[in-house]
Amino acid sequence: MRWVAGHHHTHPPHTIPTTAVTLTDHHIPVWMMGVPPHRSVTTDQAVVTVVGRCAANDTELRAAAEKSLRTRDWSVFTHWAGSYLTVLTTRQESVVVPDLAGIWPLYYTHHDHGWFWATRARPLAQATCAALDVEVLAAHMAAPLVEELRATRSLWHGIHQVPPGHTLHLAHDRATIIAPAPLSGLDPDQVPERLRTALTEAVALRTPESEQVSADLSGGMDSTAIALLAARTTEVYAVTYTTSGLGNHTDLHHARTAAAITPAITHHLAHGGTDTLPYTNLRQITATDTPALDLRAWSRHRAYLTPAAEAGSTVHLTGNGGDNVLSTGPAHLADLLISGHHRRAWTQTLAHARLWRVPVHRLARAVHRLACTRYPDALRALADNLEHRTRPLRLERTLTWTAPTATAAWLVPAMGHLLAHQARHIAETHDAHQRLLPGQWADHRGLRYYAAGHTTFRDLAHQDLGVDISAPFLDNTLVRATLAAPSWTRADAHRFKPTLRQAMTGVLPSGVWERESKDAFTTHAYQGLRHNASAIRDLLTTAYLGELGVIETAPVLAALDRAVDGRTAPLGALAQIITTEMWMRSLKDEPTWWPHTHRTATVGERP
Repeated sequence: MRWVAGHHHTHPPHTIPTTAVTLTDHHIPVWMMGVPPHRSVTTDQAVVTVVGRCAANDTELRAAAEKSLRTRDWSVFTHWAGSYLTVLTTRQESVVVPDLAGIWPLYYTHHDHGWFWATRARPLAQATCAALDVEVLAAHMAAPLVEELRATRSLWHGIHQVPPGHTLHLAHDRATIIAPAPLSGLDPDQVPERLRTALTEAVALRTPESEQVSADLSGGMDSTAIALLAARTTEVYAVTYTTSGLGNHTDLHHARTAAAITPAITHHLAHGGTDTLPYTNLRQITATDTPALDLRAWSRHRAYLTPAAEAGSTVHLTGNGGDNVLSTGPAHLADLLISGHHRRAWTQTLAHARLWRVPVHRLARAVHRLACTRYPDALRALADNLEHRTRPLRLERTLTWTAPTATAAWLVPAMGHLLAHQARHIAETHDAHQRLLPGQWADHRGLRYYAAGHTTFRDLAHQDLGVDISAPFLDNTLVRATLAAPSWTRADAHRFKPTLRQAMTGVLPSGVWERESKDAFTTHAYQGLRHNASAIRDLLTTAYLGELGVIETAPVLAALDRAVDGRTAPLGALAQIITTEMWMRSLKDEPTWWPHTHRTATVGERP
């Protein structure tokens, strides 16, 4: 599902056509390559269009349009249930407001004497003959949470990306990106009620009588909560994936238990085999807008989504994003300390030290060091790591603002130097008065990184199987109900996902909350690497990433050999390299995706 529009100031606003047209049409706005679900209303001053699922009725849309034009506060379009993008068009301007999580990404470019924007970069890149930006690709791989390394640059030269949550304002010859107000200030005591209301509304929006609802039922708390909430109002065809050697016995038990106590659920087990292992059919991937880790497991995803498609599913609910809005990372301990909650910071540090089997004094020292570290200093440390291809020790990189990924050690030296130079420049120009908390920062950045991957997963499901993937946890109202509260409200050393437990008490059966952890799939990842080693080795030996001067392939191949032999290997880094290479191969039929230059840029120079 892609949305592409053009803006040219000489044309009046009008309603959106329902057929595909070409990118060079300068009407406002324009559809291209299919029409996603949308709805438009007209006021005396503007046309308002909502792309995606949105709970607002026509009256609410008109009122929001009038208010936003009067106050210039575009955030009024982000307070309804659903996951959607809003477009407001007048004779003088176009304003595009994406969702808070970023599953409706927003790109724009200046082309043919006008501004064009889209929810996908590739149509714009194809129309403007844009080439791949290897520096941005390297930044994605080495430090994905440091969005400043990319600024508004996308993976394609000349195609800009609006940061998630920001608003794009187009008027005449000017494009402006407007930063949102920070999501903060929600009283922790309000979180459970807000979460319960938001999640109930989000699921109800997707389960009207006209829909044939299917859902993931992995056995985890998130997908189980979604499936059971949907089953309160409609029949649900729930799918659980399993296979020998996967190691999800606990998940399977909980999925079966939840289905057994819910008459409205029809439960289907999708059994996998060697043909659904990770990295199977490496070259049979549909071209997507960006690389994502889900590409490695698409054979498995296809195996459990196919039954849903065959059952006639019109919407498939998932628990995707639940970990991001309901949990937090270790850095929340520093947030407690910075915010003056010293007693709670100590008790939680002590509890987590026992849970993680780490000496208390080491963890307390790491928490204190992080609390004393400003973001610019963290960027300088990142630059040193990138330049020297080093990583902090495990505890230090766990309790930090950001650390380079294991993939960063495989960057060619020139690329590492270039990213280090950029990181130091960002550190020097960072607003010293901006108050950031490391835990909250990581939660928001992590959500946006995850949402970008979910978008690719959603596109693959739609293109390959015609399945409409929907993730209620990534709705605006869910983001506001959780991430607007302090990070530590999403953590408890003694209870898994405490806010979800509180919110759903009395709503869902108590048996849903019995589990305290989630099954890991590390063994499955090793099996996939081993089974597909020959194809992966061929892929990496002739890697485009090596030819373009992004990575050195020799250490990657050595890491693959260790994994195949059953020795410890950086599985995440291997997954990132392999899926990125798979994605680049999927672009081979694109007219002009190869960079204009095949040499590596030097410090201070754009490639």
